[in-house]
Amino acid sequence: MRYIFLLASIVIFTRQAVAISEGQSVPAQIFSLANGDALSISKFQGQVVYLDFWASWCGPCKRSLPWLQEIAERFKERGLRVVAVNLDQNSVDGQKFIRELGLKALEVHFDPDGVSAEAFSVDSMPSSVLIDKSGKVRAVLHGFRESEKEELVTKIEGLL
Repeated sequence: MRYIFLLASIVIFTRQAVAISEGQSVPAQIFSLANGDALSISKFQGQVVYLDFWASWCGPCKRSLPWLQEIAERFKERGLRVVAVNLDQNSVDGQKFIRELGLKALEVHFDPDGVSAEAFSVDSMPSSVLIDKSGKVRAVLHGFRESEKEELVTKIEGLL
């Protein structure tokens, strides 16, 4: 019984230790991609990154991703990168979703094993992390609300 309690404590502590919160630096290697490559924060050095976690079955994602497409196009020249990480277990579902919505300005990655979601403590869909030019987390967002779009745009503009 003590062993089970100790093991559970280690798992809980480990998950808390990797939770991403405002003001923290993003780890050098954000996560491994489905194809085995690593997505590194150094790839985005000097740029503001909006890292969005989504899935094809997520209703709010159907509203948030087209808006992220608009934001990506609007601020691309000023240094904003929108990175959309699909968490579907079958990446074909995510690819179909992207095609149906016509999303071309987003940098899309697939993480069917959910490694990135665990590293960023994703607990709802969509979940997003706004990262400044130096690699620090400036906002952690859970869900998508139309009423918060203007505030988010203002925050992005301030970081650019």
